[in-house]
Amino acid sequence: MKKSILGIICVILVIAFSSFCIDANAANPNVNVKNDWNYSNYIDKTDGSMTKRAFVFSSNVLNFDPPYDGGSELAIMIYGSEKVSVVGIGVIHGEFNLEDDEINYVRVSFDNGAPILFLTEPSDDSSNLLFLKDYNTKKFIELAKKAKTIKIEAPFFNEGWRAFTFNTNKPLEW
Repeated sequence: MKKSILGIICVILVIAFSSFCIDANAANPNVNVKNDWNYSNYIDKTDGSMTKRAFVFSSNVLNFDPPYDGGSELAIMIYGSEKVSVVGIGVIHGEFNLEDDEINYVRVSFDNGAPILFLTEPSDDSSNLLFLKDYNTKKFIELAKKAKTIKIEAPFFNEGWRAFTFNTNKPLEW
């Protein structure tokens, strides 16, 4: 249930941020809003706890076949606190190819390192959002804190395995 709610929040933020990026880049083409890590904090009004958020969009856009033609991007979204964090991977204008009876995973490389398999689980509400399994989250964050380039390869509906690249000016600050 908690991941379903986070999934919905992730999708809404990704869509809203896509519009913001287009406006920001049009206003100042020298600003790389879209391809750098973006941060925000949320304070829960019921208990005063703070949740950190970070997200970044892929540097490349892939062209999938219909019905997802027109350019697809990937986003990495991290939510949490010092104790618990969640890493989501969302495709904008596409679907992951997920099998209920198979182990689902993505391949991720950090800078020039060898690809690492990260086990994933789908969002309860969407086929365009994956979460890293809880025991993978800490490792992903630690490696992202050292990398300026992250490559994620995942299986997409009617597309097979495709790779997205995230080139940032600075590593994740978490």
